Amino acid sequence: MSTMRKTLFQLGVRSLFFVTFLVTVMGFGATHVSAASSPLGIWNVNANGYKGTLQISHLGSDGTIYGAVLGSYLIGNYNASTGAISFLREIKTDFSYYQIYTGTLVGNALSGNFDEFYGGLTAHSNPTLYQWSATLSQSLANSPLHSANESYSGWANGHYFNLDDYADPYGSLTGTIFGNPILGYESTSAFNFVRVINSDFSYFQIYIGSPYMSYCGGAPVHEIGGSFAEVHGPTNGYSGPPYSWSGQLDSDPCI
Repeated sequence: MSTMRKTLFQLGVRSLFFVTFLVTVMGFGATHVSAASSPLGIWNVNANGYKGTLQISHLGSDGTIYGAVLGSYLIGNYNASTGAISFLREIKTDFSYYQIYTGTLVGNALSGNFDEFYGGLTAHSNPTLYQWSATLSQSLANSPLHSANESYSGWANGHYFNLDDYADPYGSLTGTIFGNPILGYESTSAFNFVRVINSDFSYFQIYIGSPYMSYCGGAPVHEIGGSFAEVHGPTNGYSGPPYSWSGQLDSDPCI
């Protein structure tokens, strides 16, 4: 992690980025409410005694949610029919440490359990489940995600993929691969993300890679690639063997 990004993180910029964007750029405001019909909002969260803010700023038509919890970005899913919610908290940008939260929204309260995962591509979970809960502090209007500004095509263990992504000024990556939502981190030396396949995180994938340059007919070609693993969870999770993946920027020659 770069010194600049680490400093911004410590100042709380990452966790406040979505609210700042809504209020100052999009012109959306936050108002206090007494009940919630969706997870959108700013919540006071208590995760096994660690207290802070859970902020859910985006809710997609498919239930995909983005936001931040306890100073870390999150990606997950909300089921409006059942009130079930689940999300992954990205603590380390190489996914050597992350958490998965599951729970239910009832009125203006969220509660459930969370698990801790270690090891990145060789993920294993802590055998202990912890409790978490949250109460609504402010409601938020839905914030649209940035449109992708990069598109890659490539192969992941023999399966052809299209990857569309956008990286914010702090390196946090959003987009889709195989049509599934992703969250991760991009820099000059890293291209890492989680692919959410099952909304309850009973099955997802972690991709760890890096960008690099090659040449085709004398012209530079932007490529990415590395290894990925399949993870089964959300509790007592394990991952399968790493597989290879690679892609090339669609706007470059020799596609």
